[in-house]
Amino acid sequence: MPVRKMTTLAVLPLLFGIAMPSTAAASEAREGVAMMLDAINSQCGSMSAQLRNAPGLGATLSSRPENLLCDCVQKRIETMPLVKEIQGFDDAKINALIEKQGFKDYLVAKLSATMFTCVTDELNAGADAIRPEM
Repeated sequence: MPVRKMTTLAVLPLLFGIAMPSTAAASEAREGVAMMLDAINSQCGSMSAQLRNAPGLGATLSSRPENLLCDCVQKRIETMPLVKEIQGFDDAKINALIEKQGFKDYLVAKLSATMFTCVTDELNAGADAIRPEM
């Protein structure tokens, strides 16, 4: 998985900057969704590395194998019912959806939730791994 330099907060503009033009053809919309998913997967390594260097999070996340966060993101995205559903839509349905801001907002929210769920899972497991004796 290629790693590109990206600030942790730059992941959010990537998600929130999804702009599928209303005049796009269905095949362009499908390509746009595929490119967005690929971008999330390809940027995950950089995001993970930055989280590992963040004060207060670094030690926690570094207690876990480095690949687990991005493996989680990739697996969850690939198995999302939403992604599978979109892939099965015909051209007319894709075109109708990309016209709706509500759909774009929903897609961004679902993908963000997926990424944040994986971060949360890794933080919880890492915190348990470094828990000091009390």
